[in-house]
Amino acid sequence: MTSLVSRCKTAVLVTVAVALSVLPQGLVSFPVGPVTLAPLAPMPSASASQVFRTLVLYTPPVSDPVIDDFRPPSTPYGAGNRGLEYGNPADTPVFAAAGGSVIFAGPIAYTYFVVIRHLDGIETTYSYLSELLVEEYDSVESGEQIAVAGPNLHFGARSGAHYVDPQILLDASEPVERPLLTRGPS
Repeated sequence: MTSLVSRCKTAVLVTVAVALSVLPQGLVSFPVGPVTLAPLAPMPSASASQVFRTLVLYTPPVSDPVIDDFRPPSTPYGAGNRGLEYGNPADTPVFAAAGGSVIFAGPIAYTYFVVIRHLDGIETTYSYLSELLVEEYDSVESGEQIAVAGPNLHFGARSGAHYVDPQILLDASEPVERPLLTRGPS
């Protein structure tokens, strides 16, 4: 029970940090607490009141190691890595990092992509897929298989119009063992 409470408190803190971070127009990127943000084209997102009411715990979409970490670009269209790159082999099952609604599932250029909007307003993206198992408007549960990856799955996250380091969401969702504090003799 204690580890669940610790997990929830950490996830809420990350959600609050993401919900409170707002980038002024034209600003490239800056760190906000433990979350690093970079701009993206504006898009609708959950209101702050919706974000604060919902706790979402995230899990990695594949079990393979991360081979390229999040690196925010220095300009809106500059080089960087706006997510996590996993070193998975082709034909690896891809699982939803958390429950939510599929808001896009389809081809872009030469590959398939899935975008899921979660109840906390975060949108996770799954890129370089070889096969889709979901369609737009589907509801998915955490851990449900949504696709099959080509080599090197890209996993991204956005809060509104800003990229978020997905590792922050994953780390905040890991259980943390904390000792129970007990009252000693009085």
